[in-house]
Amino acid sequence: MRHARKANFRQHVKEHALSLLFPEPVRCPLCGYAFRHLSQGIAKPRLCSNCARDISELTFGLCRVCGRTGQGAVCPECKLEPHVFFAARAFAAYDGSVEKLIKALKYQGDTRAMPILGDWLVEAHERHYGDDGHVVIVPVPMHPTKQARRGYNQAEVLAAYLCRKLKLPLLHALTRVDIGSSQTTHTRLERKQALHGAFTLNADMRMKFYSLAAYRKTMRYNRIMRQQRVRGANLVTGQHVILVDDVITTGATADACAEVLFAAQAVSVCVLTVAR
Repeated sequence: MRHARKANFRQHVKEHALSLLFPEPVRCPLCGYAFRHLSQGIAKPRLCSNCARDISELTFGLCRVCGRTGQGAVCPECKLEPHVFFAARAFAAYDGSVEKLIKALKYQGDTRAMPILGDWLVEAHERHYGDDGHVVIVPVPMHPTKQARRGYNQAEVLAAYLCRKLKLPLLHALTRVDIGSSQTTHTRLERKQALHGAFTLNADMRMKFYSLAAYRKTMRYNRIMRQQRVRGANLVTGQHVILVDDVITTGATADACAEVLFAAQAVSVCVLTVAR
């Protein structure tokens, strides 16, 4: 037994030494391409040039409200049925490598996707909303049962990444009370009906700051901190909110969340996602 333990220890030391001398390279999470000049544990995951080639970034010619590409001004759908939120913006179109990477994080638990998607979210924020520190970030919540099954809420993970990078406060303002079902094939009206009453204010909301700079960039800091000492205090009142999710399609989920936030006296609600 003692001899076996010594052999296992020696093998462990050998493997550790080899990993230091010959570290595994960072690999593209989609195709497995190895970046031989980048070592795991040092460099962040990234897409190879082939997988990044089909990303369609959303930059110009967007609908002023929903952010749909190729529209400009206000698109016909937004004119016909206005959204509750003020504006929605995303980094790229939901197809190709972007779609695959989001699905890898959501359904396969591939955490290598998270920093890539997080950096895209940061870039989309800076591109479309600028360096505005007078906002709070609110992630779109997942029903507790579904979150327990998946192990995490990707919108919450991405929102936290954004807040750390841009020194913004994170507010868990919403709770999902209706587990619902997949809405991917439903129309906007069907989604709106299905999501009616699906969200409510978090009964024990707290604002999270990731740095001292986040304190200084938050409006009415002293009042907010006094309110945080009161269980169940409404920290949404008077805030400019950016609602964060991974994907926006029809905008029905964002509208349902925005209704609750405006009822709690938010000043404005905009939406930020990785893709649409």
